[in-house]
Amino acid sequence: MPTDHRFTGQRWEQGLGLYDYNARWYHPALGRFVSADTFVLNPNDPQSLNRYAYVRGNPLRYVDPTGHFIQCTSDGTCYDDGHSVSNPGFTSYGADERRNALVEYNNKLYGWVRKGYTYDGRAITDLVALAELSDYAASMIPTDMGDRASVFAYDIASVLTKQVSGVGGKYYDRTRPLQQTGFDWVFQDPGAGGNQPHHFWFYVYQAMANGRGVAVLGNYAHETFLCRYSRKAKGFVGRSYQDYALGDMGGRLGSALRNGDIGIEDTGNWIRTTLSPGGGGANYWNGAHPSAEFEKRFYALSLAIAGATIFSIGEGQQGR
Repeated sequence: MPTDHRFTGQRWEQGLGLYDYNARWYHPALGRFVSADTFVLNPNDPQSLNRYAYVRGNPLRYVDPTGHFIQCTSDGTCYDDGHSVSNPGFTSYGADERRNALVEYNNKLYGWVRKGYTYDGRAITDLVALAELSDYAASMIPTDMGDRASVFAYDIASVLTKQVSGVGGKYYDRTRPLQQTGFDWVFQDPGAGGNQPHHFWFYVYQAMANGRGVAVLGNYAHETFLCRYSRKAKGFVGRSYQDYALGDMGGRLGSALRNGDIGIEDTGNWIRTTLSPGGGGANYWNGAHPSAEFEKRFYALSLAIAGATIFSIGEGQQGR
């Protein structure tokens, strides 16, 4: 049964055969809500005009998040600010204006996550923050702007990473990095890292800028042959199967954005449903999908080969 993430405390009303989501009634037999949504997501999208539908008629692919941007007060009270990807607070053709606004919102989200704030009874995790940041970035790009997908990917990359060509660390604040709460365990770095949105969006950017092939090869090399091998620890330091999995998912999202398979307005939903515990991407990597065992064995073999190669090179250099 699909759930509407804007509403918590679902209750079954036996007399009516309905589920109550504190604001909208859902009829499981009809597969639709029997009360209208409070706003039209996109007036230009015929699917959005049906306010009784659930997630644009595609519940296998999407869930319905808040639809609005989270704001919190100093006492920890969080609420919808009334703006969304279809009703933005403002749009701008200027990259500097958009990115500075993203930095400000990123820093707010970082604080809310670290302080343990909740919204609608749910914790604001780093994963929620990344999805909110994505929604916010999408909302600021004018609809008539060319190549909105690239603008979107580069805007977020400018805030979460330092690798955007010609931008560097201008908008990157290393003191407030979103981390890894809310991600499925298979995407959480077990080492001393944990700056998963940074890691993930680097490969979104690479796939958007250079194609998925470059992102895949870069992720593979970074997590195996190009990483540091410690003879003292007898293993790789700061690299993991989890980072390898998350980098691959970043490449997939970047490729989907580049090819137009997913719109920038849908990216926040993709993050929520794909990287969260039990999500589609998580199931692919953590064992629920038949390919998971192959991926684990392939990565372990690659690490072993890389370790033997790097160790042999180091021994050879010492013998000179």
